[in-house]
Amino acid sequence: MIKRRLRRLARVVARVLIILAVAAAAGAVAVFLTSQGGSFSCVAPPSTARPEPIPRWLIAAGAPALIAALVGAYSALGAENVRWRLVGLLFALAVAAGTFYGVYLLLPINCRP
Repeated sequence: MIKRRLRRLARVVARVLIILAVAAAAGAVAVFLTSQGGSFSCVAPPSTARPEPIPRWLIAAGAPALIAALVGAYSALGAENVRWRLVGLLFALAVAAGTFYGVYLLLPINCRP
C-alpha cells in the first residue's frame, strides 16, 4: 500500500516536472528567437497603414504559453480521478499564464506595447 502511494506520488511529480520543463524550453526558444540575433522580429514595421490583426508580441509570448497549456492538459487528462484531472487542468492553465508573463517580461523593450 505504501509502495503504491509512493509510485502515484512519483508519477504526479514526474508529470509536474515534465510540464515545467516543456514550458521553460518553449519560453527559452521564444526569447532566443526574438532576441537581437534571433530570426524572428517582434517589432512591427512602421510603414504599415493599418495595425496588425494579431500583434507580433502576442504571438511571441502566446506560442510558448499555448504549448505549455497543451502539454499540461494532455498530462492532466491522464489522471485516474476526476478531481486530479481538474487540479491538473488548473495547474496547466497557471503554468501557461506564468509562461506568457515570463516571456512577455523577457521580450526586448521595443517589442512590448
